[in-house]
Amino acid sequence: MATTYKWDFYAFDVAPSENGYTDLIKSISWKMIANNGTHQCEMHSKLPLEYPNPENFIAFENLTEEQVISWAESKVNVADFKSSLDYSLELLTNPPIVTKQAPWNSTSP
Repeated sequence: MATTYKWDFYAFDVAPSENGYTDLIKSISWKMIANNGTHQCEMHSKLPLEYPNPENFIAFENLTEEQVISWAESKVNVADFKSSLDYSLELLTNPPIVTKQAPWNSTSP
């Protein structure tokens, strides 16, 4: 199965009122989740946002996931995050070191 990647935006830091804006987003906490069908891993980060252009301002209650994804993809190196997640999945799938019990010990730890 091919690896799938999913954004999860789980927290928005907002200024309740600032310069005439209501719920002005200052930063977004997010994670990217990778799943290869057997294992899943994730990376978290926080995306600070620039002060909005009044012509392009989107009220918090009108945000869509697609809009926030486009902001994130314009600010972070998605390829690097995916590469790191792929490496983590590879380590989960083929761990370089595993712990084993002594062959003469049949009880679980």
